[in-house]
Amino acid sequence: MLREKCLSSLMRNHRWSVFSGSILNATARLFAASADNLPELQFQHDDEPLQVVHERMFRAAVLRRRGQADWEKFEEQAFAHLRQMIIHEAQLSPAAPRLQRD
Repeated sequence: MLREKCLSSLMRNHRWSVFSGSILNATARLFAASADNLPELQFQHDDEPLQVVHERMFRAAVLRRRGQADWEKFEEQAFAHLRQMIIHEAQLSPAAPRLQRD
């Protein structure tokens, strides 16, 4: 099928592809059924931060569907990266609570 032949290219071109967003599970299902190896992606400092999260979750979903044992490691990496993003944002704009009296 033509779309299955495009899967590796979609991953390699993750910066310009929409595959890693809302269709992650459907694409992971297709990729898991293929014989393709998951390519190692190199992220750059100026890449969209959520791309790393999407890629790790995609990798976890493919490996889980293929029955490979280390899929949990990639899922944990995705959540760890997401936690760090949240912490970073909180540090950039810390809360400044104050008592407001009527």
